[in-house]
Amino acid sequence: IGTSSQIQLTGTSTTLPAGTYTVTYSRSSPALSGLTAAMTVGSNGIGVFTAVGLNVLGTSRITVTSLTSVDCVSTISTNNFVDVLVGAQPTVTLGATTAVCESSNAQSTTLPYSGATNSPTSYSITWNASPTNNFLPVTNATLTASPISISIPANTPAGTYTGNLTLGNAAGCTSTVYNFTV
Repeated sequence: IGTSSQIQLTGTSTTLPAGTYTVTYSRSSPALSGLTAAMTVGSNGIGVFTAVGLNVLGTSRITVTSLTSVDCVSTISTNNFVDVLVGAQPTVTLGATTAVCESSNAQSTTLPYSGATNSPTSYSITWNASPTNNFLPVTNATLTASPISISIPANTPAGTYTGNLTLGNAAGCTSTVYNFTV
């Protein structure tokens, strides 16, 4: 998501001792070397840093060239790279839901969409807490052809409820948040 990726470096407490480091790395797409990032390593020999500037679709190789601690610089030349797939965020154009009447029975409405790009395959929905409601969240449901079915719990009071839809695709990318109302 965005233009950065978390990169994990793994060693042992001996090969990658606990402490604070400056990681020097390069990336292949867009090509740039001499990039730096801060990283803290715990007693388990594992640290995470953020590689930035990943804004070209496709594979970008992140290569760590050195680690610097307070008084030591270690050049790294083997087992020092990872390939990151930079994918595109899926998008759709949302339509409007169909209004339903208050009911003591569970019911549903539909949320139409069109213009899907970058192959969305799943969707998730969260609901705003106000007004108070019993709508259930949806997590990584399979996205079928339009429309998306929205479940409305029994005894939902009359009102306007706001949902937040996000899409996912096979590349692991997620969309921006789409707000819609029921």
